[in-house]
Amino acid sequence: MSTANDFVIEKNILTKYRGPGGNVTVPYGVTGIGSGAFAWCKSLTGITIPGSVTVIGWEAFKYCEGLSEITLPNSVVSIGRESFHGCSGLRCVSLPDSLTDIDHAAFKDCSSLADITIPANVTTIRDQAFYGCLSLSELTLSDSVTNIGNRAFAYCRALTDVTIPANVARIGEDVFGECSSLKHIKVDEKNSHYSSREGVLYNKDFTVLIRCPIRLVSVSIPGTVTSIAESAFKSCEWLVDIVIPDGAAIIGESAFDSCKRLRSVSIPDSVAEIGDMAFKDCKCLISVDLPGEIMGTGQWAFAGCENLTKVTIPEGVEIIDDCAFLGCRRLREVTIPDSVIEIGNWAFIGCESLRHVTLPKDVTIYESAFDADITQVSKRDDL
Repeated sequence: MSTANDFVIEKNILTKYRGPGGNVTVPYGVTGIGSGAFAWCKSLTGITIPGSVTVIGWEAFKYCEGLSEITLPNSVVSIGRESFHGCSGLRCVSLPDSLTDIDHAAFKDCSSLADITIPANVTTIRDQAFYGCLSLSELTLSDSVTNIGNRAFAYCRALTDVTIPANVARIGEDVFGECSSLKHIKVDEKNSHYSSREGVLYNKDFTVLIRCPIRLVSVSIPGTVTSIAESAFKSCEWLVDIVIPDGAAIIGESAFDSCKRLRSVSIPDSVAEIGDMAFKDCKCLISVDLPGEIMGTGQWAFAGCENLTKVTIPEGVEIIDDCAFLGCRRLREVTIPDSVIEIGNWAFIGCESLRHVTLPKDVTIYESAFDADITQVSKRDDL
């Protein structure tokens, strides 16, 4: 049972808990739980918060690993940054209708949290709000939500289905990244900013493919798509092949990063930009023909593609970027055209099977572009 000596209260704000833990009852009259008030109190197993409290402060219950459930009264309007971050034992949270703000990383790494319903007055789910909630399998977003922050639900590995409400106007970066059970993203038909088809998230007019659920095995990309967004297919480890339609111009950063079963990718000549790490760690990818419209390969673009044996770099490409083919252990054949003027640091380091490379006569080769034991690196005017 809690006593008055367990709490430091200043101007109705509970600034510090110094009791033994267990089930704690916060005194009535307290209007806010201050920043870090219960942080790292691993002996805390339960908390009763009175109806006088309106604000849960920054890191208020951070790393209270023994806390298993909490009901917030219908007076709380704000949950502060990292309020429940690292509460790994927290299984159940009841959010009140009075709530209007869930701040950055509020429930980050609450690995036991199984379901959450966002109340009707919350309009913004901030960056990383539920990041790392490994057990979260049920997610209900209210129609009031207009903004979903960067990585808000990343690493929610039990999440299988998501519905984006009609009023969402912004979906941040990598919101559903590493959600390894995700099979389907559905967008309300009334939404004027986003659409979905066959479980894949697009912008409204289907010109940008935003996110493919990790568990999808195959995807048919519409011919209207001109851009594959950053991390759009990242970690889609069941994807075996993909055809990027003619007219697509941009493959974003990390777009196909860690698609570990991807064996075949068709890149049309319309593509003018391949982002950094675009195909990094696609360990089953065997060959790649790059389009002639790109200026450079992108840094780390094909790094770690262990089974890549052949690369054709077309005339027009000027830069092979840093670490572009690093660790491509089975790469035996690479065609480098006269248009290439620069080969970056570590571009072909770790390409153990590459024994001979013929280069343009005016190319600049940066330090450690090739392994020291490569048999021959020759320029065309030497032949």
